[in-house]
Amino acid sequence: AKSRRKHRKIPGDNCPIIYALKGKDNLTTDISSIKKLRSSYDEIVRVKLIGLIEANESRIKQLEFKEVEFDKLQRAYGKLEGKVEVLSK
Repeated sequence: AKSRRKHRKIPGDNCPIIYALKGKDNLTTDISSIKKLRSSYDEIVRVKLIGLIEANESRIKQLEFKEVEFDKLQRAYGKLEGKVEVLSK
């Protein structure tokens, strides 16, 4: 049974509205469905972004740490560069 399901193509895969908007897999939609999708768009994006942030929280923290360290290095380099200029005059 599992192998038969594997070969059976589901129209629209996991997002039939997108396929319908593109006119693929012989799917169609109407203006009311598009309006419903648009009214939910902000919530869909918000939930997706929150999910991505939560899934990558440790990476984000690492990047924030690296950014802080980079800023410190830039400031230290700037101070060092200023001292080198003074010494070379």
